[in-house]
Amino acid sequence: MTSLSNDHSILIDIQKSTFNRILAVIYLVIWIATILANPLTGGNSKQFMLLGAVVIVICGVTFGLSHRHFRLAVYILIWGLWGCVAAATQNLSQPVVYYFFATVVLFATSLMRLWSQVVLALASTAFILLFAPSEITFGAALFLWISLITSYVVSHGLLQTLDITHHYQSYAVEQMKKARDQRGEIARMAAALKLSQENQHRLNIQLRYALNSAEEARRLKAQFAANVSHELRTPINLIVGFSEVMATAPEAYGGPPPPAYRPDIQAIYRNATHLQSLISDILDISQIEAAQLAIVKEETDPHQVIDEAIRIAQGLIQGKKLELRLDVPSQLPAVCLDRTRVRQVMLTLLTNAVRFSDKGRITLRARVDEREITVSIQDTGMGIPKEQLDRVFEEFYQVESNLSRKRGGTGLGLALSRQFITQHGGRMWAESEGIPGKGSTFYFTLPLTESTLFTAHPSPYQPVDENQARQVIIWENDPAIVQMFRGYITQHTVHAAQSLRDVHTLLKSTHPLAVICDTYADVTALQQQVASVSPEITLITCPMPSGRQAARMMGLVDCLVKPVTRQQIFAALQGIEQPIQRVMIAAGERDMLRMYSRFFQTAPENYTVGTALTGMDALAMMRTDPPDVILLDFSLPDMDGFTMLEYLKSTPVLDKIPVIVVSDGSTTNTILPLVKGEIVLRKAGGFQPMELVRCIEAISGQLIPPSVLKS
Repeated sequence: MTSLSNDHSILIDIQKSTFNRILAVIYLVIWIATILANPLTGGNSKQFMLLGAVVIVICGVTFGLSHRHFRLAVYILIWGLWGCVAAATQNLSQPVVYYFFATVVLFATSLMRLWSQVVLALASTAFILLFAPSEITFGAALFLWISLITSYVVSHGLLQTLDITHHYQSYAVEQMKKARDQRGEIARMAAALKLSQENQHRLNIQLRYALNSAEEARRLKAQFAANVSHELRTPINLIVGFSEVMATAPEAYGGPPPPAYRPDIQAIYRNATHLQSLISDILDISQIEAAQLAIVKEETDPHQVIDEAIRIAQGLIQGKKLELRLDVPSQLPAVCLDRTRVRQVMLTLLTNAVRFSDKGRITLRARVDEREITVSIQDTGMGIPKEQLDRVFEEFYQVESNLSRKRGGTGLGLALSRQFITQHGGRMWAESEGIPGKGSTFYFTLPLTESTLFTAHPSPYQPVDENQARQVIIWENDPAIVQMFRGYITQHTVHAAQSLRDVHTLLKSTHPLAVICDTYADVTALQQQVASVSPEITLITCPMPSGRQAARMMGLVDCLVKPVTRQQIFAALQGIEQPIQRVMIAAGERDMLRMYSRFFQTAPENYTVGTALTGMDALAMMRTDPPDVILLDFSLPDMDGFTMLEYLKSTPVLDKIPVIVVSDGSTTNTILPLVKGEIVLRKAGGFQPMELVRCIEAISGQLIPPSVLKS
């Protein structure tokens, strides 16, 4: 985007327009002055008429010359007018004519450069000093320079204003071009989807809709991601659940599977688990802004991540009869990374290398220096043109789209991969000569250390090092809440404690910056433990947005979100104090019922399991034979889960039976508003003034404004 001051052509256009207006003003003034010649000239009308004719001739000549040699025309006009004013001072007995030099200077400020204006002003001043009567010399010279300075200041301010206007106009034009490009792309997509059945009115609606604000576009994308993810929860839960039972508890099927089946079952379970983690990523996309996915870092051996990615991609590589070469040092330092995200990056690069290579080899290398680990994946495929190397990381962009469609792919993998690596503090780029057979190489780096600025407050207690100061402890037994804190607290390491004893152990070993717990926890006991270690440690109590806590407030044992595992169900059962023998499972899908039944078959206790496909069948069976616990899947066909809970509470025989709820996530969001409370910050040693102000400022900056204010 060019600046107006740097765009010579625009300045010339402005000066040409000003030039023509000055000529028009001069013509008008000359004709008016001609009519009033006698009173103005004091009897020297002939000389005045001659000077007026000269001025008109100069104006006519410069007007014709301005179309081909504008600068020359400007200099002829300005110096010609200057000469006419000088001649008028000598031929007309009017001292006031000397003040007309200021008018010429004013014209010059609109048409000439600054140095030319100064030369003109100096020449005018010299002429005034030499020839003007003494009584007006100072006034005329002063008026001339005041006019020059004032005109320069005004014109300079005007140019700055025009510069800003030009900047925003260029920006608006650029945005209009982008909008037009997006509109055209959506038009092509609509035509492909609707074929010839879409009429022009429908197309215009689609185009107008596509021009909504970026915030609306993000909302729709998030809603789409959430809907798709919720639809995938049940099938992926079935795949993971059954494959987990087959892989880890084959006795539920009467005995171990044949040896030839075991590697395949393990592969199904491993890949299904990976797919389940990717679905969780899609849910994260639907819940956050700025396209920043939550990452959970932990100390990890890079060899493990590389091996996992290769095992998953091994089938693709062997299917195309490609050679896989590894050039990885035997010793790699542990890296603080999100195992799932980095593995996904490697899988994306390996899959792309396989997809665009018909023969040859794929080489995976790893190198270590003092600051980072660099991983590269090289193929011998078609390569990427150099001018497209940067664009391959754009969302939905594909190199040679026709070929990309044949080979598969959505154009999102590389964009998400670069985002993951950037969140780890690394870099990602590609190199290629664009020659088929030489392929391309994709690189990414992972930093070995993370630098964080930490400011210590004066304290009589022994200071802690920087790594310790970046620790926080969360006392919470809901894994979803711990995962949320670990994913979104990026500047501190989060340690989880499930009991007061765990908190005490972590306080001794980590000396954290803060301890976080639920409002409903034993705050008094926790406060005593924290104060015994150091009064400088802050205790934060707040209502945890836990589906489990909300479920307990509703009288439920737990609220599990799909996909659920048998470990989660067994953990929920352990929270029930009374003995359990009979279990009732109510779910709206036969496959889910079979999976839940398989889970209970693998339990260490022997349970008697009853199943029902509808809520009414389950109620009828439970009235006859009340169970010890109910596993209620909210996917009932004849009633929603909340209605089922109301039936249970209103039935005297069933109202005391513990209930474990399984839902697709929407149920948890519905009952979360039941969890209410206060956020309280405590520190035995007290807060320093600026520390308190910054805490309040940080919290206030993240609060959502109230939607309705009471008058």
